[in-house]
Amino acid sequence: MGDYQPGLFGDDEVTAERGKRRRMPTTLPPHLRKWLTRLARVGARISWTIELLYDPSKGGQGELCERARAGDHTLVLDTVRDGEYQLSQLGEDIDVFMTPPDKLPAGPGDLARVQAMSQRQAAKMQIFDL
Repeated sequence: MGDYQPGLFGDDEVTAERGKRRRMPTTLPPHLRKWLTRLARVGARISWTIELLYDPSKGGQGELCERARAGDHTLVLDTVRDGEYQLSQLGEDIDVFMTPPDKLPAGPGDLARVQAMSQRQAAKMQIFDL
């Protein structure tokens, strides 16, 4: 890896030191921070599982660690399938967020409007019209 990485979040250059964690800027919208965190966790879990399989001494307790000590290579496939499920859920969340909602009916305080807003909130959509 090179010494510099182009910034994805507005920085011209970000020093990428080996082994040093980088944090997301606090200026990112909360929904974007949540999506990026979920995406990073899926990748980290797959990497950790593969690492654990080839060096079971790094693990602690639990089913995953026991399977790694037994040399069960199917745990990588199980982890990838779980990651696939997590990513499909993430994709659905992003899809719901990006879909523009229908116009709200009636005026402020109207029962139909309140019901439409509660349905939007339950579906994790934007509550108000933009």
